[in-house]
Amino acid sequence: MATVVSMRGYEYKNSAKIEDKQEVKVKSIDAKKQINETARFIQETITDPIVASVGGEWSVFALARSGEKVPESYYKKYYANVEKTLKEKEGKLHHIKYTEYDRVILALTSIGRDVRDVSGYDLTKPLADFNTLIKQGINGPIFALIALDSNNYEIPIDKDVKVQTTRQLLVDFILGREVEGGGW
Repeated sequence: MATVVSMRGYEYKNSAKIEDKQEVKVKSIDAKKQINETARFIQETITDPIVASVGGEWSVFALARSGEKVPESYYKKYYANVEKTLKEKEGKLHHIKYTEYDRVILALTSIGRDVRDVSGYDLTKPLADFNTLIKQGINGPIFALIALDSNNYEIPIDKDVKVQTTRQLLVDFILGREVEGGGW
């Protein structure tokens, strides 16, 4: 994630137009070099990315968005590990923490894979269960929207859930958690 932020900051800095009258002081760093070194470090230390926050999705996501060369074999290893995990767990990454699905959706989408059919499992389907999705508090709806919007995924209709998730329900849940004075 740091790689993505660094890259976006670098791109912004180099494309921003500053009026002659403004003075901007920026500590000079070679962002491209830092991104390259970070990408190399991730690939050297996380050689077999798995389904996990550490050593998994955030590494794959950061590398995919870094603009650096990553061997396709690296992403294939991750995808194979996702398939293996889904098969072992019969498609259920977690019974409450649905941000597990969101993380995998973000990583797979970043490497161009279809999350609606991973070894026969639609990773967007669990996001249809609003009551379970909100068990993580505000993070559930926030990350669900991020994951869904990462590739304009539709929320599947699931007749078996008590409350069908909609984008409006997600937004309303988030806005309903605003604290007095602003913020969340």
